[in-house]
Formats: sequence, C-alpha cells, structure tokens
Amino acid sequence: MLRRARVFTPVVVLTAVLVGVSAFAANPRIERAARALQKKAIEEDSLNVDYDSAIDKLQNAVTQCGTSNCSDGLRATLLRDLGAMQVLSGDADGGASSFVAALKLDPSLDLDPRYKNPKLEKVWNGAKKKAGVGVAALTPPPVVDGLVRTPYPIYVEYAGAEEGAKCAVAYKGSAMSDWSKPIALEKHGKGYGAYVPCADAVEGKLQFYVQCASGGAAPAVSAGKRDKPLSAMIKADLAGDPPALPGDEPPKQCAAAAPVEAGCPAGSPGCQLKADGEDCDLDGQCKGGSCTDGKCATPTVAPPPPKAAVGEECDSDDACATSNCVSHACAPPGPYIPRFWVGAWGAIDLLTIGSANNVCKLADDATSPSGYYCVDGSNNDFPADKATNDDIMQATNTDQTPGGPRFPVNVRAGVSVDYAVDTNIMLGLRLGYVFNTYPGQAAPGQNGGERANKFAPIHLEGRFTYVFGKDAVIKPGVAPYAVGAVGVSEFDIGQSVLIQRGFGVGQQQVTAWVIGGPFFFAVGGGARLLVHNFAFLLGARFFGAIGGGTKSLPGIQPELGAQIGF
Repeated sequence: MLRRARVFTPVVVLTAVLVGVSAFAANPRIERAARALQKKAIEEDSLNVDYDSAIDKLQNAVTQCGTSNCSDGLRATLLRDLGAMQVLSGDADGGASSFVAALKLDPSLDLDPRYKNPKLEKVWNGAKKKAGVGVAALTPPPVVDGLVRTPYPIYVEYAGAEEGAKCAVAYKGSAMSDWSKPIALEKHGKGYGAYVPCADAVEGKLQFYVQCASGGAAPAVSAGKRDKPLSAMIKADLAGDPPALPGDEPPKQCAAAAPVEAGCPAGSPGCQLKADGEDCDLDGQCKGGSCTDGKCATPTVAPPPPKAAVGEECDSDDACATSNCVSHACAPPGPYIPRFWVGAWGAIDLLTIGSANNVCKLADDATSPSGYYCVDGSNNDFPADKATNDDIMQATNTDQTPGGPRFPVNVRAGVSVDYAVDTNIMLGLRLGYVFNTYPGQAAPGQNGGERANKFAPIHLEGRFTYVFGKDAVIKPGVAPYAVGAVGVSEFDIGQSVLIQRGFGVGQQQVTAWVIGGPFFFAVGGGARLLVHNFAFLLGARFFGAIGGGTKSLPGIQPELGAQIGF
C-alpha cells in the first residue's frame, strides 16, 4: 500500500505531453493500401532522393484516408512524412503546415529517424510551437537507496497534464512474489507522490513503474515498464536520512512489531490497522494503506489505459482489446477474413466427339440418328423439308464429320460471388453467358421425341473451392486450389460439312451441330494469387455435359477469374 507524505527525495521525475487517441479506422483495407504507399515513399523514393514521387504517394495516401477511413495515428504519420518530404524538396512552408496538421492529430509524434536531420528538426520544432505542443522529455531517475522498514517515496512530475490527470504506480519488493496492484499517486506540490509502505520496504531490490494519464483524450505515459522497471536498493543501514517526498520530513523506520501509532507491517504480531476515516499519521497505520490529510483512506486505483478497438492502429496483439493485431490494425478475434468475394470470370470449352457419317440425314420422325443437327449458311435448320432430306439420302456417306477434340467451341463469361466459410473453404455461385452456340431450332431431346428449342445460352453453377495452405484464403501470395461444381448451361460443337444434294443437284456447305447438357458437373483446380484483397485465379477443370441434349459431351475448360474480398 502507498500513502501520500510530506518528505522529499525524488525517485523519478517524469515530463510528458499528452498524445491524441487514435480514431477508429473504418476501413482496414484502405489503411493497408495507405501504409503500402507510405512504405514505398520512405523506403524507396526518399532513399533515391526522389522527393517528388514520395510526395505524390503520400498525398495519395492522405486523400484515400480522408477523415474517417484511417486511424488518427496513421493519418498523423502520413502527414508527418509528407511534411518531411516537402521540406527536403525545398518547400519548407508546405512542410511546416503538414507538420502542424500531424501534431494536432498526435502531439506525441516525433520525426522518423530514417530521414531525421537538423534541417527537419528545426522546422519540426517550429511546428510544435504553432501546434501548441511541448517537447516531451523523460528524465531517468537517480539511484536512491532506501532504508528497510521505512516508507519509500515515489514521486513524479507530469508536465502538460490536463485537469483531472491521474498517476499510479505498481511495485515489487524483494520479498514479494508478484507485483502490487496499481496504486494511485496523490497530488503533491508540482507533482504526484506516495510511499511504498514499510512492510514492503524489505532489504534488497525494490522495482516499480509509474503511469500517468491525462484527464483529456491522451493515452498514458510511463516511467519504466513491467518488463523493464525502475529499481532502487533497500538497505539495512543508510548514511544520512532516508529519502522522502518534496517538502516533507524523512519518514520514521517501523519496528518489526511496532505499535499501531508508529505503523507496522500488515499481519505482524500486535499490528492493529485502522479503518477508513480514523485518524492517522502514516500509511502503515491504515488498512487501506493510505493516510491522507490525517485520515485513513483506501486510495483510488487509476484504471489501466484502454486497449485499442477493432480498426485502430497497433504494434502487437497485446495492444488490442481483441488480442489480434493484423497489418498494424486491430482485427476481430482470430484472423480477419473478408467473407464475401465478388468477381468476374471467363472460360473456353475444349470438347471431344467421335466421327460420324450422314450427319445431316433425319429419320422419318425428324430426329437425327447420328445425334447431329445441321443449319445452312443463314443459320436455318437443314434439311428444311422432307424432299431435301430425301435428296440427301440418295447419296451414301457424303456428309461426314471427323472425330477428335475441338477448340475453341463455346466461350463463357460472367460474374461470381463466393463466401469464405473459413480461411480455406469457399462456397460460391456463377452466372454467365455462353457465346458461339447452336443457332437452329430443330434439335430435340437426346432420346428423340417432339422438336424442342435449345437451352438458353446462360451458365449457372454452384461451386465448392478449397484453397490449400494455412489461412490460404487471406494469406498474400500464390496458393493451389481444387474446385467442384454442378449446374446448368449449354454445350455445343459446330463443324463445317459438305453435303451432296443427290445426283446432278450439286454440293452445299452446311454446319453440323452436336448439343450437350443442359446439366453438367465439373472438377478441377489451379493457382490463386492474392494481393491485398484482390485474388486472381488461373486453372482448368474437366466437365461432363449430360441431360436432354443430343449427346453427352466430355471436355476440358481452361478458366481465369478475378475477385475482390469484402
């Protein structure tokens, strides 16, 4: 426990300036783009003395951030870097204006050591005066020894503090297994002070750290940290008086089992601590550990500084309330996953068919025994009537098609939307249009029957995608993927055929078509390249077109696509 006292030997003097709280970053994607521009400007253009290019990139980043798309911390560093590049390019006035704007967003900001020089420091310090910002300075504490069983003073001066500022200390004596809870420091003269109670002033090293927070929006500033605390030695004997707070007399040493009037270690035999409101002289006399204005009281504990919210700037997971810092911005718990991916795609069909003879000849019920249906040069059904059909049949094996692969056949293009179930699995839909399709009207179902129009030239599919690798959906770089799909669409193959129109009638050039589908299934894979929130896909898949067409058609479909994640 600590108490306010009236004795002085400074343990630490802290001069701090309030800094602005980072505003909520509404768009992490824009923040990442702005940081990328900032990095290129400082690490490439500045090093190459290409200040004009650096200025263009930084101004672009500032414009993208606007007033709400990026955290105040990021906007402040962008304006600071912009000002530095302007000064280095010869525009000192423009640079000073950018510096002032940066400091108003974050008064604790300093120049980046990568380009810091005396010329920039002069303009920077002038901008601080215009922005009403003092120069923050932390004075390392002197090594001051304390006396065992004697209250040990902790004192800070918090320059620039606003009304309602609070300071707190946490300490760990040599006999303590863990740190004390944060204890508030009382206002004491020009600063804030309290005492480590004599019960914890045990021979050996006393470690401590102090945090102060302004009553305004500024975050806390520290003297020492839990992992790098300040320290003093508590000794059995001292040459001279024990240290004290400014203006107070040296505190008295507590006896091992002292009476309550002198204060005593909590839990010691004969120790009777007083309740809040009772008269006291020392902190060690009080149950609450604090004697203020002659009365025992339980000190108010200054709350720890709040952690950054989702979207705010961060340097580590510990800085975020969600314990998840991604690309210097606090993200929701776990990896940040853009769930919806909207894009465009295109594909070309490579189909394989067998050879056939008499492909344009129709049976008496107007169906094609070969599975082919023909159209003339005007895309009208051929043969158009029974007489023409009979005329073709007078010649044998005149209209023939060779077998084998055909490429390209149908061309497909459309839009897509996928949902990222997790960092590897995506479920999606594709809608598209099919080009270069069968233009006739005569083709019936695969099993014959009445004439029926072809399926509409659209492409509709549902698909399952698995991207291989840890967090592959959101991890920048190239990752392989596998895909499976089912849907409905049109699949056609057209081949030029020379028809002999009976004896002496002559020849006619027509196009023979095979129609597949409308149902299909497909399996395949490829490679997915992710850059920021943009994904590019290049792959191929095997498909089978089945259903009511004239034939079942197998084929291969090279495809490419692009998506953007939200």
